[in-house]
Amino acid sequence: MAASEPADYYGADYASGYGAIMPDVAPSAAPHKRKGGLFSKIRGALSRRKEDPPSILPTPPRPLTPPELRDPPITPITPYPPIAPPVPSWVEPPLDKPALSDVRFEAIAPERLVRGRYATVDVVMLEEEYEQVVAQVVAEHEEPTKTTGTGYLEVARRTHVSVRLTSPELGDLGTEQGVWNGRYLRFGFSFMVPTGVSAPQVMLVAQVSFDHIPATRLSFVVSCADPDDHDPDRRNFEFARNDFREAFVSYASQDRARVATIIQGMRTARPDLDIFFDVESLRTGEDWQQTLRSKIEESDILFLCWSHNASASTWVDFEWRYALDAKGLEFIEPVAIEPPYKCPPPPELNSKHFNDMLLYIIDASD
Repeated sequence: MAASEPADYYGADYASGYGAIMPDVAPSAAPHKRKGGLFSKIRGALSRRKEDPPSILPTPPRPLTPPELRDPPITPITPYPPIAPPVPSWVEPPLDKPALSDVRFEAIAPERLVRGRYATVDVVMLEEEYEQVVAQVVAEHEEPTKTTGTGYLEVARRTHVSVRLTSPELGDLGTEQGVWNGRYLRFGFSFMVPTGVSAPQVMLVAQVSFDHIPATRLSFVVSCADPDDHDPDRRNFEFARNDFREAFVSYASQDRARVATIIQGMRTARPDLDIFFDVESLRTGEDWQQTLRSKIEESDILFLCWSHNASASTWVDFEWRYALDAKGLEFIEPVAIEPPYKCPPPPELNSKHFNDMLLYIIDASD
């Protein structure tokens, strides 16, 4: 260090310490008056740190999170249920059968038909708990009406129900359709009575089918009068019903396998229909004709399974002809195994529908 520089250039403490090492350098002041030295500043800072309060403020408490913003609780993983033991081979699993309903049909028709005017006929399908529906329908008719009903039939839910109204004098009056889901269904028909109808009486026939399988038939005869006839004869109102509960199936033995499939579909649509299918057992013996006659007379309907084989069968020819003579044309219900353009029906049955929807049973099984 040069002699001309002041002694406190590096601070008093430094000079004091340096002077102790180098005696020829004198300190600038007495030790008790030295305040600006480096070591004194350090000692002062350390002493103040012990006395002064801490300068770091405590951490404020964490605000609460609203419930809607909180994370959802962790859901524990549910273990898989134990595997059920195998069902013993001798226990049959329950069948998933559709629910069956007990239903009946009521036909509401006017007491008379007026030539040149519209007429309304209603057919109501209902469960026993909805009997009041018939009274409501009757109240909607302006003309006096008559009602006729059927017995109770079994029908499954989601069954396709169709009602076809025909008349020998008026022709085909239309078909109404619906799907049975319980409670009741109403099928309404409105038609014009032609002025050219000269018959004093008109027959109306309402045939009901479940999934295109005949279920019941309602027939009623009403009087037919002119508009100026204010005192018509209303005593001629007649009605009849025919619930199809027993059926006779006529078919050729060569078509037995295919007819069995048709019968299975019929039994699905009509679980309450007793179908006699084993007709081949009656075609044996010395008095087979009388046996067949008795079975046909006990039945409510004859299903004629028509094909080339049936048209060439002596037994099939005998069965449908006897049914036609004994019970009439309405007793025979054709089931066309082959379309009519391939196998035409007999001339006596030309008015029957050999190309109706009963063919869907066969098509669905192929």
